[in-house]
Amino acid sequence: MNNLIQNIEKDISSNMKKELYLFSIMWNLFEDKVYNNNFRYNREYTDQIIQTLVNKSDNNIKVDDINSKLLKYNDKFQNDPYCVYQAYSIRSNEISFKDFAKIYKSKDKNDKIKILILLVSRIRNNMFHGIKEISSLNNQENLFHLANEFLALILEENNVSIWRFKKRFY
Repeated sequence: MNNLIQNIEKDISSNMKKELYLFSIMWNLFEDKVYNNNFRYNREYTDQIIQTLVNKSDNNIKVDDINSKLLKYNDKFQNDPYCVYQAYSIRSNEISFKDFAKIYKSKDKNDKIKILILLVSRIRNNMFHGIKEISSLNNQENLFHLANEFLALILEENNVSIWRFKKRFY
Protein backbone atom coordinates (compact mmCIF):
# COMPACT_ATOMS: atom_id res chain seq x y z
CA MET A 1 0.00 0.00 0.00
CA ASN A 2 2.80 2.40 0.88
CA ASN A 3 4.38 1.95 -2.59
CA LEU A 4 1.07 2.72 -4.26
CA ILE A 5 0.69 5.94 -2.30
CA GLN A 6 4.27 6.93 -3.06
CA ASN A 7 3.75 6.32 -6.79
CA ILE A 8 0.57 8.38 -6.79
CA GLU A 9 2.34 11.14 -4.87
CA LYS A 10 5.15 11.08 -7.42
CA ASP A 11 2.94 10.93 -10.54
CA ILE A 12 0.48 13.72 -9.73
CA SER A 13 1.75 17.30 -9.59
CA SER A 14 1.23 19.28 -6.40
CA ASN A 15 -0.98 21.78 -8.27
CA MET A 16 -3.18 18.99 -9.57
CA LYS A 17 -3.49 17.54 -6.05
CA LYS A 18 -4.70 20.94 -4.86
CA GLU A 19 -7.26 21.16 -7.67
CA LEU A 20 -8.52 17.63 -6.98
CA TYR A 21 -8.79 18.37 -3.26
CA LEU A 22 -10.75 21.56 -3.87
CA PHE A 23 -12.96 19.92 -6.47
CA SER A 24 -13.83 17.06 -4.11
CA ILE A 25 -14.76 19.42 -1.28
CA MET A 26 -16.59 21.95 -3.44
CA TRP A 27 -18.55 19.31 -5.36
CA ASN A 28 -19.61 17.82 -2.03
CA LEU A 29 -20.79 21.24 -0.82
CA PHE A 30 -22.44 22.02 -4.17
CA GLU A 31 -24.40 18.79 -4.22
CA ASP A 32 -25.36 19.10 -0.54
CA LYS A 33 -26.18 22.80 -0.24
CA VAL A 34 -27.37 23.66 -3.74
CA TYR A 35 -29.00 20.39 -4.86
CA ASN A 36 -30.16 19.18 -1.42
CA ASN A 37 -27.64 16.33 -1.35
CA ASN A 38 -28.94 14.72 -4.54
CA PHE A 39 -27.55 16.13 -7.77
CA ARG A 40 -29.58 15.25 -10.81
CA TYR A 41 -29.54 17.41 -13.86
CA ASN A 42 -33.08 18.66 -13.33
CA ARG A 43 -33.81 21.39 -15.85
CA GLU A 44 -36.40 23.27 -13.78
CA TYR A 45 -34.29 23.36 -10.64
CA THR A 46 -31.17 24.19 -12.62
CA ASP A 47 -33.04 27.10 -14.22
CA GLN A 48 -33.67 28.51 -10.72
CA ILE A 49 -29.95 28.33 -9.91
CA ILE A 50 -29.16 30.00 -13.22
CA GLN A 51 -31.52 32.89 -12.52
CA THR A 52 -29.83 33.51 -9.17
CA LEU A 53 -26.45 33.86 -10.91
CA VAL A 54 -27.71 35.87 -13.89
CA ASN A 55 -29.40 38.45 -11.67
CA LYS A 56 -26.03 39.76 -10.43
CA SER A 57 -24.00 41.61 -13.02
CA ASP A 58 -20.59 40.85 -11.45
CA ASN A 59 -21.39 37.14 -11.72
CA ASN A 60 -22.09 37.57 -15.42
CA ILE A 61 -18.54 38.75 -15.98
CA LYS A 62 -17.15 35.75 -14.08
CA VAL A 63 -19.43 33.32 -15.95
CA ASP A 64 -18.34 34.80 -19.30
CA ASP A 65 -14.70 34.42 -18.30
CA ILE A 66 -15.06 30.82 -17.09
CA ASN A 67 -17.16 29.89 -20.12
CA SER A 68 -14.66 31.36 -22.59
CA LYS A 69 -11.76 29.56 -20.84
CA LEU A 70 -13.69 26.29 -20.98
CA LEU A 71 -14.35 26.77 -24.69
CA LYS A 72 -10.63 27.42 -25.14
CA TYR A 73 -9.84 24.26 -23.14
CA ASN A 74 -12.16 22.37 -25.47
CA ASP A 75 -10.17 23.55 -28.51
CA LYS A 76 -8.57 20.12 -28.44
CA PHE A 77 -11.97 18.82 -29.57
CA GLN A 78 -12.00 21.51 -32.29
CA ASN A 79 -14.90 22.95 -30.27
CA ASP A 80 -17.10 20.58 -32.21
CA PRO A 81 -20.21 20.10 -30.04
CA TYR A 82 -20.42 16.42 -31.01
CA CYS A 83 -16.81 15.76 -29.93
CA VAL A 84 -17.36 17.63 -26.65
CA TYR A 85 -20.63 15.76 -26.05
CA GLN A 86 -18.77 12.46 -26.51
CA ALA A 87 -15.60 13.47 -24.62
CA TYR A 88 -17.53 14.41 -21.48
CA SER A 89 -19.73 11.29 -21.79
CA ILE A 90 -22.90 13.34 -21.67
CA ARG A 91 -26.01 11.21 -21.47
CA SER A 92 -29.05 11.82 -23.61
CA ASN A 93 -31.30 11.63 -20.52
CA GLU A 94 -29.49 14.74 -19.22
CA ILE A 95 -29.72 16.67 -22.47
CA SER A 96 -30.15 15.57 -26.05
CA PHE A 97 -27.29 16.17 -28.45
CA LYS A 98 -29.54 18.46 -30.50
CA ASP A 99 -30.23 20.67 -27.44
CA PHE A 100 -26.60 20.52 -26.33
CA ALA A 101 -25.36 21.61 -29.77
CA LYS A 102 -27.83 24.50 -29.77
CA ILE A 103 -26.64 25.95 -26.46
CA TYR A 104 -22.95 24.94 -26.48
CA LYS A 105 -21.64 28.13 -28.10
CA SER A 106 -24.62 30.29 -27.24
CA LYS A 107 -24.04 33.88 -26.16
CA ASP A 108 -27.01 33.71 -23.79
CA LYS A 109 -26.01 33.84 -20.10
CA ASN A 110 -28.53 31.18 -19.11
CA ASP A 111 -27.16 28.80 -21.72
CA LYS A 112 -23.56 29.45 -20.65
CA ILE A 113 -24.37 28.58 -17.04
CA LYS A 114 -26.39 25.54 -18.11
CA ILE A 115 -23.41 24.23 -20.11
CA LEU A 116 -21.05 24.88 -17.19
CA ILE A 117 -23.28 23.02 -14.71
CA LEU A 118 -23.63 20.13 -17.13
CA LEU A 119 -19.91 19.88 -17.92
CA VAL A 120 -18.83 20.21 -14.28
CA SER A 121 -21.23 17.43 -13.32
CA ARG A 122 -19.76 15.25 -16.07
CA ILE A 123 -16.21 16.07 -14.89
CA ARG A 124 -17.25 14.77 -11.47
CA ASN A 125 -18.83 11.62 -12.91
CA ASN A 126 -15.89 10.93 -15.19
CA MET A 127 -13.49 11.43 -12.29
CA PHE A 128 -15.16 8.74 -10.21
CA HIS A 129 -16.66 6.48 -12.86
CA GLY A 130 -14.60 7.09 -16.01
CA ILE A 131 -11.39 5.63 -17.36
CA LYS A 132 -8.74 5.57 -14.67
CA GLU A 133 -5.47 6.88 -16.05
CA ILE A 134 -3.68 8.60 -13.21
CA SER A 135 -0.93 9.76 -15.53
CA SER A 136 -3.43 11.80 -17.57
CA LEU A 137 -4.65 13.78 -14.55
CA ASN A 138 -1.84 16.33 -14.81
CA ASN A 139 -3.13 17.22 -18.29
CA GLN A 140 -6.48 18.17 -16.76
CA GLU A 141 -5.27 20.71 -14.22
CA ASN A 142 -6.77 23.66 -16.09
CA LEU A 143 -10.07 21.84 -16.49
CA PHE A 144 -10.35 21.20 -12.75
CA HIS A 145 -9.29 24.77 -11.99
CA LEU A 146 -12.12 26.10 -14.20
CA ALA A 147 -14.58 23.70 -12.59
CA ASN A 148 -13.45 24.91 -9.16
CA GLU A 149 -13.87 28.56 -10.14
CA PHE A 150 -17.39 27.88 -11.29
CA LEU A 151 -18.34 25.82 -8.23
CA ALA A 152 -16.95 28.56 -5.97
CA LEU A 153 -19.10 31.13 -7.77
CA ILE A 154 -22.27 29.08 -7.29
CA LEU A 155 -21.44 28.23 -3.67
CA GLU A 156 -20.71 31.84 -2.77
CA GLU A 157 -23.95 32.93 -4.43
CA ASN A 158 -25.78 30.37 -2.29
CA ASN A 159 -24.11 31.69 0.88
CA VAL A 160 -21.96 28.60 1.39
CA SER A 161 -18.70 29.54 3.07
CA ILE A 162 -15.68 28.10 1.31
CA TRP A 163 -13.05 30.57 2.46
CA ARG A 164 -11.31 27.95 4.64
CA PHE A 165 -10.58 25.78 1.63
CA LYS A 166 -9.71 28.55 -0.83
CA LYS A 167 -7.46 30.34 1.66
CA ARG A 168 -5.41 27.20 2.16
CA PHE A 169 -4.47 26.91 -1.51
CA TYR A 170 -4.94 30.25 -3.26
